[in-house]
Amino acid sequence: PLTVTAIPSLLSFHKICLQYDLMYSVLKDKNQGEVRNRKLDLLVGGNFACNAFLQFEHYPSITGLVSFGPSFAMNYKINEHNSIFISGGFPLLGYGVRPSYAGCDAKLMKYAEENFFKILTLGSFLSIHNYQSVLLNVEYKLKASELFAIGLGFDFEYARIAVPKEKPLYYVNGNLKTFVTFSF
Repeated sequence: PLTVTAIPSLLSFHKICLQYDLMYSVLKDKNQGEVRNRKLDLLVGGNFACNAFLQFEHYPSITGLVSFGPSFAMNYKINEHNSIFISGGFPLLGYGVRPSYAGCDAKLMKYAEENFFKILTLGSFLSIHNYQSVLLNVEYKLKASELFAIGLGFDFEYARIAVPKEKPLYYVNGNLKTFVTFSF
């Protein structure tokens, strides 16, 4: 029988993410010139994401990723003041730079000293076979006025980066969040 054992790590990773989603409404209004206040809005499109996974304990390790993929969103207005927003996405293609072991290798350090952009030559192209990731976001928003809203949400992310193939990086993260929105 196959036995899988998870060993907790004492190392902590930090993640920096910059993501841009471009989405279009799937549901079309019958009267194009008339603005309707729909209860349900479904959106589909794509996203562009830049991720950096940083680890500084014991030895420095940096993984950088750029990816493109489809994304979706749903906004349901319960009533005038309450709404639920769900979004998600996953990358299909990307490019990643990751050291060959859990620290910075000699080439990475040398290239960083000589010319920082030369580090990009250490990367490899990513797709479903060596990079899987799922991003999900659920938010509840309470609109107190036209200019002010508060909310509660949950983000979930799973990522597996198998570059190099022998030492894949697994990243699982869940965040509960509260937020305040001001409109101008």
